[in-house]
Amino acid sequence: MAATVAIASTNGLEGSLVAPNGVYPIPNHISESKNYANLEKSAFIQACPGIVYFKGYVIGQLSEQTLKFVNISKDNQQMHILPPTTPYFAIQYSKKRSSIVPGLSLDITVQFRPTEWRYYYDTIKVHCKHEENLLVPIHAYPVLRTDQFPRNFRFPAVPIGQHRTKTFSLQSDVPVAFEFKLTFLQPHPTFTVKPLSGIVPGHGKAEIEVTFAPTEFNTAVMTLQLELSQFNYSPVVCTFTGNSSPEIEIDSTKPNISTVQSLGSRAARLRPLPPLNKSTPGVKSTPRVKSTPGVKSTPRVKSTPGVK
Repeated sequence: MAATVAIASTNGLEGSLVAPNGVYPIPNHISESKNYANLEKSAFIQACPGIVYFKGYVIGQLSEQTLKFVNISKDNQQMHILPPTTPYFAIQYSKKRSSIVPGLSLDITVQFRPTEWRYYYDTIKVHCKHEENLLVPIHAYPVLRTDQFPRNFRFPAVPIGQHRTKTFSLQSDVPVAFEFKLTFLQPHPTFTVKPLSGIVPGHGKAEIEVTFAPTEFNTAVMTLQLELSQFNYSPVVCTFTGNSSPEIEIDSTKPNISTVQSLGSRAARLRPLPPLNKSTPGVKSTPRVKSTPGVKSTPRVKSTPGVK
């Protein structure tokens, strides 16, 4: 923290020429008069990481990250580390080391304690010789949960003329609302997505429905890109795959096991009929008279009623 000085006024004419009572910060000559234009590394010192991010936090809870300053030169390096100026960030490190030998590093613990849900920013400045100064930005911000939104998803096989819908969620665990947008990188007519944009409310969630309705026997692929109104957010690419094949249509026309067993039991109870070419047991069949070649058979005369 910057030092402060109190200025008191005196009575009379001399008192009218001085500033009124108050507490004012003492200017930091190294911080205000030097240029800190190097990010991540200078000619002598490299910061690992070059930017400190606190992604997500809990109000009132202390979060810490480690920052390293590595000597990448061939000589011992002395440096002045200027801490963050806001009350939400602080740094801790061993001040016994007056210099860093080549190849070694100085570990810095960066602390962050938020008081409300918002975006926070500050910097750590490193003053080195020959004006090779270094600037390390610090960012802290709330985040949206996207772990329930898939990076790759495959629909089960769906018959032609039918459809299947899957619902995915974007959830906010903090009292902060986020805007989202879905963009087609590789569209396909068999897939529909709704909604393509909206708002995830604080302490709430937004549901996204993806529907696959095949129209022909093939494999369909669709690629989406998810974007959020979140600081330092990298868009997420999601791939959806679905298929339909003739085997699904054949399987859907086959009877189930219970139907086959029912038909089999009914067939077993039916008594089979005797073959037509076999005689009935106990009844003699009349032998068939074969005709003699060249001799005409005598036609059978019908008897006249009443005449013997």
